[in-house]
Amino acid sequence: MEKIEFDDKLFSNIKDILQLSYEYVDTSSLIEIICVYISLEWVNFYDVIYKIENKFYERHKVDVVLKNADISIENQRILVRSVNEVIGNIRELFIQNHREVPTQIKIIYSPVTGKNKVKFNYEKLHNDELLIGDNDLAEEWFEELQAGNGDIE
Repeated sequence: MEKIEFDDKLFSNIKDILQLSYEYVDTSSLIEIICVYISLEWVNFYDVIYKIENKFYERHKVDVVLKNADISIENQRILVRSVNEVIGNIRELFIQNHREVPTQIKIIYSPVTGKNKVKFNYEKLHNDELLIGDNDLAEEWFEELQAGNGDIE
């Protein structure tokens, strides 16, 4: 597969993940930024954080600001299941094209401006000795975002 076709398919999958993440909050006009954390190192892992009214909220806490948001466990399961299916497509795309699968993908997207920033990481991130897992890595990034490192340049 040519590089352009590969990139088109990859970014189509990323767009699908962003769309699912945006639909989860009922495409609220209050969403300033959607930050998506994906890990492919061990198993497919996904989490999302939203910037709303200049503050960051994890997906299970968006109802603090978005009163109509359905943050039920069932709705979160549907979101994660749907996104994990797309992450599987991303993994397969890399494998089928004989490319190294990234260990991590971080996406920052502004529905307001349409701008995005996607960062791929290929380094080993997990540490068996320290028992650092996907939740820890996602939480670490979310803390960085809350500290002011979450805008699109």
